Amino acid sequence: MKAGRIVLLVFGILFVITSFGLLIGGSVLLTLENSFKDSQGFISTHNIEVTAKSAAVVTGPADFRMDTVVWSRPRNLATVKIVATEVDPKKQVFIGIARTSAINSYLDGISYSETRDFSVHSDTLRLNTFQGANAAPAPTTQNFWVASVNGSGTQTLQWDITEGRYSVVLMNADGSSPIDADVSVGIKVPVVFHAVGIGLLVAGIIFLLGGGVMIFFGARGWGH
Repeated sequence: MKAGRIVLLVFGILFVITSFGLLIGGSVLLTLENSFKDSQGFISTHNIEVTAKSAAVVTGPADFRMDTVVWSRPRNLATVKIVATEVDPKKQVFIGIARTSAINSYLDGISYSETRDFSVHSDTLRLNTFQGANAAPAPTTQNFWVASVNGSGTQTLQWDITEGRYSVVLMNADGSSPIDADVSVGIKVPVVFHAVGIGLLVAGIIFLLGGGVMIFFGARGWGH
């Protein structure tokens, strides 16, 4: 076999192997999007029971930086949806999002619980509890929230993620303890991620066809 045909055969095999990864990646992205999205386009967890003896449950800080993603024009990274239902119908639930520094100041000296980890397969949330006063100033009276909802029954908060360091707080609307609520979290990413899935599939097909052609012509000289 001539050296050129060997090279063609090797590259053909590499192209086919690469195509498998592209096709699998694209299929997974599109399957996740189509299988788990709700009517509003959010991919959400099931209800998770959140219970704490403290006055607030706080997520660990999340840093969002717009300069880590290249966009053709400014836009939000994604939209978050948090749905909470107070177990005790006599209480009102509060969900708030604010810069972590503002929340730390607000909860200084107040008992609160911080999420340790999160699993979509778990029915409960693991928390680290920090001691302090059993009640906080009513969160509804604070003005540092970038987004918040409160009320009886099921409450839904949607927030377009923006650049900064933020945390999410779950409380009783009057700042009292304990906390007992069912919570689900969802996220809706820009349509560009759907395009990524389609792009991976198209690239996978191109690599597969190209690799098949190279293998065909490279193998024609096998044994000669």
